[in-house]
Amino acid sequence: MALKEQHLKFLDFYIMNGNATESAKLAGYSGASARTTGYKILKNPEAQAYLDSKMEKMENAYSENIASATEVLEFLTYSMRNTGFKAQDRIKSAELLGKKYKLFTDKVDVETKGELVIFEGEGELED
Repeated sequence: MALKEQHLKFLDFYIMNGNATESAKLAGYSGASARTTGYKILKNPEAQAYLDSKMEKMENAYSENIASATEVLEFLTYSMRNTGFKAQDRIKSAELLGKKYKLFTDKVDVETKGELVIFEGEGELED
């Protein structure tokens, strides 16, 4: 099935909200058929290709504007070590890095194997 203008409208709404039923309604399909119509459009290989193409374009457009996790960590490390920054900024960078690496955690992550049993009173314990 070739994609019509209403299909493309649906797909653009779907990219924005991720909800097929709501996207179908916004694209002008009736509320009664919105769910099945959205599902049918999403199953269409041409629709999938359109979505893939749009998503790839969005990712490429934003990748230059959004800092990666590595870039953020490098900046925090640089600002923490650089004496040209204010002391409070260096401390904040150190604090954020410490949180990232869980250096200051009060909670302990515990992994157990087996069954966890919680007793609420001594009377429940077996001899």
